[in-house]
Amino acid sequence: MARAKWFRWLTLFFALQSAVLFASCAALPGSTSENMQQGQNHAAISALPTVTPEPTTAAVPTPARTPSPTRKPSPLPEPSPTRKPTSALEPAPTATPTVQPPTEKQAVSPAPDVNTGAQLAAYLAEPENGQKVGDRAYRLNGNSWHNACVIVASEALRQVGYAIPTATNYTPVLTRQLIERGFTRHTDMTGLQPGDICFTTDAKGRADGIPTHTFIFLGWAAEGEMHIFDNQMYDYGCLYHTRFVDLAFFQNDPAQPKEATAYYLRR
Repeated sequence: MARAKWFRWLTLFFALQSAVLFASCAALPGSTSENMQQGQNHAAISALPTVTPEPTTAAVPTPARTPSPTRKPSPLPEPSPTRKPTSALEPAPTATPTVQPPTEKQAVSPAPDVNTGAQLAAYLAEPENGQKVGDRAYRLNGNSWHNACVIVASEALRQVGYAIPTATNYTPVLTRQLIERGFTRHTDMTGLQPGDICFTTDAKGRADGIPTHTFIFLGWAAEGEMHIFDNQMYDYGCLYHTRFVDLAFFQNDPAQPKEATAYYLRR
């Protein structure tokens, strides 16, 4: 009974409450239509599709750089095999010397003391030999007699066994070559002997200058005048002619001096 009574009172309370609320809403002017309009607007707005914002594209993370593979160290070259030492060559057997029976030694004759001057004078005593010397010297000098005195004297010496170089064509050079071969220098004109190689003064008459001429002494024609052999075919027309020991002039021409003899070489 008590529960039914409590339920009636509660129903009455809600009915009164609803009546009061309805009365207050009806008292407001235009409230119904406005509310309805607002309701419709609200319904229309609700009916519009809601624009969903596009989701922001998340930044793609940059892929981490793949580390390059570590370079493998090159393998160390294998050591070349050590070359085996070659065996030392065995020394060739020494040949046993053959013992020869003793032979009787031959006596060696001493070399004769050859007088070069005498040998040279004897050779030039034959005109054919003098012509041979002249012909060879003439060709060596380019077919000319001028400035050929050293070449003529050198060729005569070659004919009797002295290896004077064919390029010799200067009086100081011939002097040196003869001294190197054992010739000695002399200045005493009274001691001249056939075959001596004579040299003159220089153009100024100096005995220690460069000789202007050389010739081979063959003998005396007269006091102070010699028989000689040289190249001066252009003045005398012959390889054999005379010449004064002292200064003289060919055909008394001051322009053609014949310088005095300064020294001679002998072996």
